[in-house]
Amino acid sequence: MAKPIGNTPELYGKQATEFLNSLNRPLTKKDKEFKERLDNVRKVSF
Repeated sequence: MAKPIGNTPELYGKQATEFLNSLNRPLTKKDKEFKERLDNVRKVSF
């Protein structure tokens, strides 16, 4: 059985709002390019 890495932080108030807003923010051009490169690398042909 795996051991826990560490405690999960609990976010309240302003921290929680900022975290949720960061998750809902659209990807930047740089992020999209990075995602495309990762998608291309992960392909395995059989």
